[in-house]
Amino acid sequence: MSPAPRLVLIDGHALAYRAYFALMRRGFATRDGRPTGAVFGFVKMMLEAITNLQPACLAVTFDMAAPTFRHEAYDQYKAHRARMDDDMVSQMKPLREVVAAFDIPVYELAGWEADDLIGTISRQAAAQGYEVLILTGDRDAFQLVTDQVKVLLPTNGVSELAPFGPAQVVEKMGVTPAQIPDLKGLMGDSSDNIPGVPGVGEKGAVKLLLEFGTLENLYKNLDQVKGKLQDKLREHENLARMSLDLATINCEAPIDFQIEKCHLTMPDLPRLTKVLEDLEFTSIIRQLPRSLAGFAGGPAAGAPTLGSPQRGGPGEAGDGGPRLAAALGGDAAQPNLFGGQVAEAAPVVQVARPLELNLTIVDTAAKLAELVATLDVAPGFTYDVETTGLNPMRVDLVGVALAVGGPEAKDVRAYYVPVGHGEGTNLAWSDVRTALQPAFADPQKAKVAHNAKYDLEVLQQQGLEARGLTFDTMIADYLVYSGRESHGLKALAWELLRYEMTEIKALIGSGAKQITMAQVSVEKAAPYAAADVAVTTELRHVLGPKLAELGQEKLFHEVELPLVPVLIAMETHGVKLDVDYLKQLSDKLGERLAQAEKEIHAHAGGAFNINSPRQLGVVLFEKLQLPVIKRTKTGPSTDAEVLEELSASHDIVRKILEYRQLGKLKSTYVDLLPTMVNPNTGRVHTNYNQTMAATGRLSSQDPNLQNIPIRTDLGREIRRAFLPSRPDRVILAADYSQIELRILAHVSQDPTFLQAFKEDQDIHAVTAAEIFGVPLAEVTSEMRRRAKTTNFGIIYGQSDFGLSKKLGIPRKEAKEFIERFNARYPGIQHYMIRTLASARRNGYVETLSGRRRYIPELSAGNRQVRDFGERMAINAPIQGTAADIIKIAMVRLFPRLTGLPAAMLLQVHDELVFEVDRDAVEPLQALVTEVMEGAFTLDVPLRVDAHAGPTWMEAK
Repeated sequence: MSPAPRLVLIDGHALAYRAYFALMRRGFATRDGRPTGAVFGFVKMMLEAITNLQPACLAVTFDMAAPTFRHEAYDQYKAHRARMDDDMVSQMKPLREVVAAFDIPVYELAGWEADDLIGTISRQAAAQGYEVLILTGDRDAFQLVTDQVKVLLPTNGVSELAPFGPAQVVEKMGVTPAQIPDLKGLMGDSSDNIPGVPGVGEKGAVKLLLEFGTLENLYKNLDQVKGKLQDKLREHENLARMSLDLATINCEAPIDFQIEKCHLTMPDLPRLTKVLEDLEFTSIIRQLPRSLAGFAGGPAAGAPTLGSPQRGGPGEAGDGGPRLAAALGGDAAQPNLFGGQVAEAAPVVQVARPLELNLTIVDTAAKLAELVATLDVAPGFTYDVETTGLNPMRVDLVGVALAVGGPEAKDVRAYYVPVGHGEGTNLAWSDVRTALQPAFADPQKAKVAHNAKYDLEVLQQQGLEARGLTFDTMIADYLVYSGRESHGLKALAWELLRYEMTEIKALIGSGAKQITMAQVSVEKAAPYAAADVAVTTELRHVLGPKLAELGQEKLFHEVELPLVPVLIAMETHGVKLDVDYLKQLSDKLGERLAQAEKEIHAHAGGAFNINSPRQLGVVLFEKLQLPVIKRTKTGPSTDAEVLEELSASHDIVRKILEYRQLGKLKSTYVDLLPTMVNPNTGRVHTNYNQTMAATGRLSSQDPNLQNIPIRTDLGREIRRAFLPSRPDRVILAADYSQIELRILAHVSQDPTFLQAFKEDQDIHAVTAAEIFGVPLAEVTSEMRRRAKTTNFGIIYGQSDFGLSKKLGIPRKEAKEFIERFNARYPGIQHYMIRTLASARRNGYVETLSGRRRYIPELSAGNRQVRDFGERMAINAPIQGTAADIIKIAMVRLFPRLTGLPAAMLLQVHDELVFEVDRDAVEPLQALVTEVMEGAFTLDVPLRVDAHAGPTWMEAK
């Protein structure tokens, strides 16, 4: 028996809201400032639903602005809901335009809510034999659940969801789907302002329904309820019955639903792509051939994409090319790189273009000799490695791809040298390494790569040294537009060249069934790898002129590119960990966690799951009656910000904060770090990322060493575990002193700030003296603490509200504090005004080195997003300049370490960490201080504190 056809019903406003709040702080906007986060997230979830749920039919419902029958029955229904944000309002029209362009029917009806339309449609569709999946963010839909109707509540993505059927609803809510309205009738619903019965919470309501079944039956047997609860129920019967009516979805909405109109059919592609391009959704356009595979008349599953191997000629079964090309309005007879079909859009909008490539699989000694001869006469080449994983020190090499020629991919000759495939002919790596070493080692041959650090590190591990790196397309794109969602090769191929490339998961799969590239045949891997080097070659010719146009060449060639070998050396060397010490620290933290848990339970009057927000909320806000600071959709918030605000209210809150800190330190660092020690080297080897942070700062992962806390004693204890690699060596840590405040003095030209740093005064004490109006000698430690918080708060554009929370003082006092600061340091206020004006005019800010950060958030309609953009505009030039300075220092220091028995180990924020022989500490200390302080010329001196010790913690 074939499965029932599937209808997916999308609750339009619910998904749009979820997308809006999920992406709001990321500042999704077009380059002219139009906010697009809600539309982008909605479309991504809709396409993911189509791809993963494979519905035969799809429909979207929306609420209308007109009051509904519920508002007429109860004028306070949803009365407390805030007005929709202007940024959200502005996105509803383009969202509807996108849905219309996909040719998906929309159902909406004045006087009725989307929930009622969903209920009506789901009942009618189920009666016609359809399986219905409701995609919503609203648990009210649980009442519609049957064996044929299920609910999906998106969190991180549709693909990760399990549908809620009857059993899952019971497990989640404690009652059956049919009892959900009765549950709301008793407990109410704060999100919709449904009152329920005062004093009856969720647990009490569930208990009553388990005993009596329905609200109606409860009131028929009210005499069986004991005590004050009976009085409450009797007194508020009218509220309970009204709440039941308000919470019940009406499945008899007068709509004309026709299932045939919901069948997925191929949309008008020129119209669709025009709408998506206007919104600048390039990543979504790039995915259209795959996303539309589920539409009638769309590309078949397995339709070819650029860079994927194909057999046979055009139009073979399962090929999907001619149908897609015809749907897109292009030429169905246009071949792609490897024999399939590639869609080209109608003249209005280009969707994709073919990638032509000459490919040689180097699987014989003669072909290897031919490749070597080609490299001998070539002025340079592009390269890429295929491996069995992502950690360059723990992978096996599978193949090497090389390309010569350009500037367009069609002018490129590509080669793939297989050395580790399970299927197909391989060459011995030792022979390949010997043959390729001269070309790779020749610094006069210009080398190009995408994410060169990874390729170089892999090749180095395999015994092949490479020199002469002249271009990295990933780094170049990062400098051209740091705010781009992804600097990955596949994304840039589409966004800059309009090539639709095969994703790696098409070859190796994903999840539990994922294989490695070694298990992919040479025949399939070769065109994939060749496409990578061909596209990288063409990108180099696109991004090179762009760097020059934007004034980023100096930063690229003198800072970012020379930094690559420095990072490789640091990552390869690694840092030794005292695993035994971490085990002892873990035990110590475990004991403190247990003690903290015991004290929390004592304060609460009983045991509960401290890690459960719901149970913690019950203890804090129901049992202990602490004030509710902030609410979420599931109840009062217990996030860190809330707990910090409540910490003065009750000892239990301070203990919970301590408990959370202990747990995070233990799980994130103390227990995790030992598992990341490389068994071959006995060290941890972090991976530095140059293209992650928009400010220009380096980030690190596996492990993330940038986030090791240093402001708490316990956080500093973790640094004690970082050791030199040998007993005769020590750790030397060199840290820029107040570098961001020094940069602020330079860019603001504020006389008082400049003088303080030139005279080497304590800037925080100077600030305290200025804003408190006392002589410098009379500044107390508390005054200095407040001044320090203000100094750094100014850099991050902190408001009076933020400063008041940080200092624990009234907002009015914080406002006066900032006003006195501005009065004493007018140059800083003028810097902020100039910077914001320039950012609004140009759309970006720059560091002193010319690094750009684009800030579309400044044009947002939503005030929170706009405020966030202003803080970024003020901070980015300062933080970015600090990042540039330490990178310059690293590049200059690296070659000068050659003559010293020392190694650069880590870069963390404004600090560089080294290991050095004990008898060479002073020369290294002098060298590091000289280079770091001389890395950049400001109108105030840079200062470095450099100290040595047996561990990282003690080198402070």
